[in-house]
Amino acid sequence: MRAAAVVLLLSLLLSGCTFAFKDIDKRFFVSAMGIDKTDNPKMPYKISLMLGIPTSKVEAGEEKFQVIRQEAESISQAVRLVKSKVDKELDFGHTKTFILGKALAEDDLTQAKDWLSRRRDFQLIAYLAVGDPDAESILQVSPPSERFPGNTLFLTFSHDGVQSSYIQTAMLFDFYRRTHEKGLDPFLPVIKPDRDKFEVNRVALLDKHKIKYIASPNETQLLDMFAKKGFHKFTLHTRIDSNLLAFSVTDCDAKFGIVRTGSTPAVNITLDLKGIVEETNAPPAVRRMNEYEKALENEVNTAVKRLIRKLISRGVDPIGFGLRYRADRTTTEEEWRRWQAGYRGLPVEVSTRVHIEGTGVLK
Repeated sequence: MRAAAVVLLLSLLLSGCTFAFKDIDKRFFVSAMGIDKTDNPKMPYKISLMLGIPTSKVEAGEEKFQVIRQEAESISQAVRLVKSKVDKELDFGHTKTFILGKALAEDDLTQAKDWLSRRRDFQLIAYLAVGDPDAESILQVSPPSERFPGNTLFLTFSHDGVQSSYIQTAMLFDFYRRTHEKGLDPFLPVIKPDRDKFEVNRVALLDKHKIKYIASPNETQLLDMFAKKGFHKFTLHTRIDSNLLAFSVTDCDAKFGIVRTGSTPAVNITLDLKGIVEETNAPPAVRRMNEYEKALENEVNTAVKRLIRKLISRGVDPIGFGLRYRADRTTTEEEWRRWQAGYRGLPVEVSTRVHIEGTGVLK
């Protein structure tokens, strides 16, 4: 009798679950999502959802997906309206990439950031990026090497696949933190479609609300030296007596501090680079290694100083100079306002030491 009661109770519990949960075949897994700005002031938002279609084969180039788009007054309303266009429940539990349209990012990301951060079914470790010219065009790209929808973007930003100094990674939790932290501003990688593949070699630098500057590929590579998620190898170029010298940096130690010159704070950056000669159109002479190192040091000093001054003049701080300033001293609100007022004129000094460890397998 007791056993029969237990079986009855379990059957009731199991039958109840069918009303609370939906089977996998009744769900659409959203692998990536795009948010764009429209020209319609009554419906300013357009969302694009990449919905994976299950298949029996998992092979490169055989992935199946559909992109559903919807315009609405708000992002939440757009998601609700998309549900009226599909026959399965939308599941955002596996959404790993959110693409923000360039026009939206240049206008104001406050509402989009707030919505992404509030949803409990979004992963805080999801990747964020800017789509150029828009987010929808990024989601329409179907790389032939892709095994399931959105896999190319996952591998690109997770560094499980490619590792490149041109690719910066921004996650939702870090983006939210940077928009609220004094002295540290957010950044987002920029994705551009190139037929059936992606081009990711620039980074957008923002204040707390919108894009203020998009760095070039060379500037993006220099900013990677200050990235906290690890250093990726890159190449520096210089010319000595009209001869090209490509220096492959295999080890980098980038440090910065806020020092005072009188009553004015200044940024002091120290770089220590090690590597090998990777390419040259003239055999490098061992006796001239000091000369090569000095030429590379001057090249790096000039490029880094130019980049940092450019960022400071635009009022963005992706590296965290203001955060270091607050951490090194007791900063009152009045003193912080003085820092902000004088930030655009902040002096910058860069000191670089280059050590050439070898010339490759050729002498």
